[in-house]
Amino acid sequence: MDFVLRWSRSVVLAAWTTWLVLCVALTWELFLWHLEYFKSPGPEYYRIVLALLPVLALLIGAYCFFRDRFTWRFELAALFILLISVLLIYRTTAALATLWILIACHAAGHATLERLDLGSVSRAEDVALSTALGLGLLMFVLFVLGLCGLYRPWAVGAVLAAAVFAGFRHVKAFAGSLRDLNRAWASTAELRLPMMGVVISFAGIFLVCGLLVTLAPSVAYDSIVMHLPSAMFYSAKQALVPLANLDYSYFPQGFEVLMTAAYLFAGQAAAQMISPAFFGLTTFLVFVVARECGLARAPAIAATIFGTSIPFLHWTGSVAKNDIALALFQLAALHCYLRARRPDATNWLRLGAFFVASSFAVKHSALFGAVPLAALYLHLLWKRGRLVREVIIMASVFALFGLCWQVRTFALTGNPVYPVKWYSAVEALRPDFMRAPDARSIPYYQIPWRIHFDGRLEGLPATAFESPLPNPMGLFLVVCVPIWALVRRRSRNPLERACLLFCGVYFLYWGAVWPVLRYAIPLILMLVVLTTARLWALSLHLPRLARRATELALAYCLAFALLGTMIIEVNASQLLLFAGRIDDRQYLREALTPYPSLEYLRDHAAPGDRTLSINNCVRTYAPDIERFHCLFVQDDGLGPSQLDDAFRESKFEFLILPEDELGEALFVLVASDHQLNRVYEDRHYSIFDLRPKTR
Repeated sequence: MDFVLRWSRSVVLAAWTTWLVLCVALTWELFLWHLEYFKSPGPEYYRIVLALLPVLALLIGAYCFFRDRFTWRFELAALFILLISVLLIYRTTAALATLWILIACHAAGHATLERLDLGSVSRAEDVALSTALGLGLLMFVLFVLGLCGLYRPWAVGAVLAAAVFAGFRHVKAFAGSLRDLNRAWASTAELRLPMMGVVISFAGIFLVCGLLVTLAPSVAYDSIVMHLPSAMFYSAKQALVPLANLDYSYFPQGFEVLMTAAYLFAGQAAAQMISPAFFGLTTFLVFVVARECGLARAPAIAATIFGTSIPFLHWTGSVAKNDIALALFQLAALHCYLRARRPDATNWLRLGAFFVASSFAVKHSALFGAVPLAALYLHLLWKRGRLVREVIIMASVFALFGLCWQVRTFALTGNPVYPVKWYSAVEALRPDFMRAPDARSIPYYQIPWRIHFDGRLEGLPATAFESPLPNPMGLFLVVCVPIWALVRRRSRNPLERACLLFCGVYFLYWGAVWPVLRYAIPLILMLVVLTTARLWALSLHLPRLARRATELALAYCLAFALLGTMIIEVNASQLLLFAGRIDDRQYLREALTPYPSLEYLRDHAAPGDRTLSINNCVRTYAPDIERFHCLFVQDDGLGPSQLDDAFRESKFEFLILPEDELGEALFVLVASDHQLNRVYEDRHYSIFDLRPKTR
């Protein structure tokens, strides 16, 4: 065993059990806060949750008691069958389209890996790395197709079909990898342990929560304001052209063009599945990195589930956002570094450079992970005496696949980082520049506390995670903090030291510039992996009673995370939707406040009508994305000159105003120069027809 107790067994046992009791006692009030939150939609939901928790505990306990005799062997297959069955039942066409994209990407990626001569790879590596490589290549191909105006089903379909046809034997290898993974699961005796029963039982519940979000029409703000509208607009224009009233479309759009490909074949439902597909691959990749760091199969699986069940992370991977795509590529780049430490493995670093480039094709915040990755890569190349030649090769790979988006933006605007100013982009690298004034100069030692227990800081740039949760990180890392003092390695592990260096540099840079949780997913997942390794070693040294207490504490952490995940992911309307009681439109009416006003527009606006919307920026459900102009303002953030500029820019047929004090003030401003005819009103928004009435 690589780990030993740092102190005597009795001291470790006393310290660990005392800490577990303290953790539960000190966080019990927070646990109750999560329960109390379910009173907000209605007292009946609170009663349902109160009834479900003990039932859930009994079911998990009973399952853990019986599973070690037989059923544990089939758990991976059962989770996979559950996933595929639900997808095919509720969104058949979208699921098939997404699966086609993934199979094509795996075939292309697997063929490329063979050409790179990287040596043998495990089945899990094959699934994760080959598909991630194929997705990165597809992003670049779609970039080229978009510039050529070829976002057409036949063109994208031809690319995917060619990948499947040319790599048909690799498609069979993909199926073989999945079969072998299932066999490996069934032959791993450690998975019979009660701790794994608890963890895997919760994994199934988290999977269901994620499916509820993925399959319902999106209501997440960034998804329906930026990501989905971009993909829908590119699909409508059949080209990669920026949306005039959405500055975000000038940023790297690698993730959005993948959504565009899915949208071409199966509409919004398929586009929404791209991020969860990345989430699934990230799950595989966390397992792969854990195995490379020396974890046995069972603790690697546990680390994967602990990491992906963190509330903010689970939500981020389940909705149509690009953060989990960036995390996949950067974790893949880190894994390439770990593999490159083996003798004569230079091509792994070249592959890693491609993954770093792919992360920059997703979003600019890739810089947080690129800095520690660059330091690791350069150090390894310098030690091997190949610095200059390999840097030139990898810089060329990075420039081709990572900077093409900035070149596009420069060609369109003369500024590669538009809409950010040049000087602002440079200043953004300075500590505190991106933070709100009330969150500047937060000491480093306070950041872990704040992201765990103060996640609702005022001001978006200072908010750890944009949600009502005070604890978006859950409790796993908090509960496991003492493990780093209680357990040590027998000897130094260079791979673990490299991962710790990656985490340390990432934390110093990210924490100084913009400590928003979504931008630290690679860092957090690596910390979970390294912590789980020590947790597993500690549990093996504990007597049976203390081991059961540890399992109960982990169940408490997972239950805590589950409640937080349900708060930000699950709503009553989803349950009605999947029960067949309501349709998609009724779901959106109940779950998305701005939707009813936009639904009215979709039913009554004529083709070509333009709309100016104030604070209702849900472009995804607008009647015409290109002609839907939105201004998002605070109470005192819009003056007459800005309104005049908006009206001068284009002639509008409709105006949407919020039903609040701001809306009343703006109504007075607009009514002084325009005739306003109210045609729609609800509790949140009013729609005005700006065209003069005909007699």
